[in-house]
Parts: sequence; C-alpha cells; structure tokens
Amino acid sequence: MRAERNPIRKRNLTGIGRVVVCCCLLVAASFDVHAEQAKRAPETLRPVQEFVQSFYDWYVPTALVDNPTPAWIRAIREKKTVFSPQLASALEEDFSAQNKSLGDIVGLDFDPFLYTQDPGERYVVGSIAESSHGYLVEIHQVKAGKKSEPADVVVELSGDAGHWCLVNFHYAQGKDLLTILKSLRRTREKHT
Repeated sequence: MRAERNPIRKRNLTGIGRVVVCCCLLVAASFDVHAEQAKRAPETLRPVQEFVQSFYDWYVPTALVDNPTPAWIRAIREKKTVFSPQLASALEEDFSAQNKSLGDIVGLDFDPFLYTQDPGERYVVGSIAESSHGYLVEIHQVKAGKKSEPADVVVELSGDAGHWCLVNFHYAQGKDLLTILKSLRRTREKHT
C-alpha cells in the first residue's frame, strides 16, 4: 500500500525551503558588502596612516638626539603647521614656564608625543579609528621586532588629506596632553 503524499505539506516544505534559501542568499550578500567595505576602509585611511607615520619617522630621530631643547619643542617650532594652534600654544607656554623656573619642574617632564622619558628607536602606526572630530591613531613602540601592546600613545588629528592637524595626544588611564598642560598651568598660577 502506497502512502499518498499530502499536497499541503509539500507546499509548506517548499515554501520553508524557499525562505531558507532566500535568507542564505541575503546573508551571503551581506558578507560580500561587509567584505567589500573592509577592503575599501584601509584605502580611505591610508592618507591618515601615512601622515602620522611620516611625522613619527621624522620625530623619533629628533627625540633621540641629546639636545638642551626638548625634541617636542623643536617639533612645534619646525613643523608648526602640523599642530593645532591650541596645542602649539599650550606647549610653548609650558616650555617657557619651565625655562623660567630655577631647578623646579613646573612643566612637562616626559616626551608628550611618545609618552616616555626614554624614547625607543622606532614607532609605528597601529589601528586607526574615526572620531567625532577626525581620527584617533594608535602609536606603538617597536622593540626586538615586536609592537608594544597596548599602544603607547593615541594621536588625535583632524583635517583632511590637504592639511592634517595634530590636535591632542591620549595616554593610558584616560590622560591626555591638553588636560595635563591645563593642570600644570593651574598649578603654576596657584604658586605665583
């Protein structure tokens, strides 16, 4: 005795099968779109990466030279156009205050672009993320062929490929250069 097929059941399975196939095609198409965006993203970020890496390729050898003028002050004087006016002014003010102080440390006592007192020989750009005002670029020191983790510094910049501008430098524990400079200024004002 042959069992008769239920035509309603067959149609439901076919309908479910179609839904499954359609869902699979949509998921596959979605992966293709995301893969294509991921391929394009590094190209759109390349000018940011090249600008920041170029700055560090110039800056690190400057920081390694023993000189009475800190490398970071030479950087804002020699490459003033790559810094925001607010950042350049705050760094100049800090340096001037430190020079006027006799023996006391009243300003920065570390390299603000490398976040160290003992610079390494090489720094490289890591991850780049868009922010509300531009980009955040991780900077890693390279020792024995290995990148430091986490990043030593996160550079904040704004602008576009026509003119990038270094706006701030972010450090561990939520610290950042502009806030540190403001705090140092307030401390100096209290003691004068």
